[in-house]
Amino acid sequence: MAALDRALAEVRVIEENHAAVRRGQVARASAWARDAIAWMRVEIRWAECKTSVEAVALKDAAVQLLLCMGPGIGWQLSVESQHR
Repeated sequence: MAALDRALAEVRVIEENHAAVRRGQVARASAWARDAIAWMRVEIRWAECKTSVEAVALKDAAVQLLLCMGPGIGWQLSVESQHR
């Protein structure tokens, strides 16, 4: 959701999607969201940790990085952390 929020704040993204709609290329919001994630160039990486301390430190660093991307991501992360 945060990726889509950021993309929709960019005039170029809006103009490109509007032009596609005018050409008859109507897309669902899920397609716009997928394109927004690609536009942000989000990278996902895996890492193996030998200890739980390393794992928690890595998770905390990743969460801090994601929180910088917008409030939508931060809210989702805090909710998911509470349910685990």
